[in-house]
Amino acid sequence: MPSLRRALAGIAILGILVGAIVAIGILDSDHIEQRGLNASLALVIGWSFLGAGLYAWWRRPDNRFGALMTAISFAWFLSMLAASNASVGFTIGVLFAALYLAVLVHMLLAYPSGRLETRAQVGLVWFGYLLAMLGQIPALLWGDNDYFECPKCPEPLTHVRDDADLVRFFDAIEMVVAALAIGAVVQGLKR
Repeated sequence: MPSLRRALAGIAILGILVGAIVAIGILDSDHIEQRGLNASLALVIGWSFLGAGLYAWWRRPDNRFGALMTAISFAWFLSMLAASNASVGFTIGVLFAALYLAVLVHMLLAYPSGRLETRAQVGLVWFGYLLAMLGQIPALLWGDNDYFECPKCPEPLTHVRDDADLVRFFDAIEMVVAALAIGAVVQGLKR
């Protein structure tokens, strides 16, 4: 048990540092309005999941629910890197922009044991992770400042050409697929 406490303490310290770095990036951002408010909200949300997750993990180490809550915190902070003025941080933030939602769906479907009970749940969670990651690729390839509605945003490292209409086309497809997946999640939660 002492090794678990040390590991959780290390994760807590890492989460606090990552959150602070993200907040500094938001405060320094050239393309975020109300930087202080956004930095504060990013920390409140990220650290809330971190604290609740670590507490749940410590109280019930055999239950994966706390680990999933903790993972939401780190995925949230990754998405906040989109506030970065540097292309690398912006690209990472956009790539991981929806990952925290996939982890949240995973956590909800795994409630209360922290484990997925059926093959359908496992398939739905895998689909959610794929959608969260692959759905960002069109924006990274063809998104421009018009698409991001951000004239001061840096260009993603993966940018090939400006084609906001093509990205919006893929976004529409992704929204339909996500709506169907959300319906499946709701059905999964009812069971």
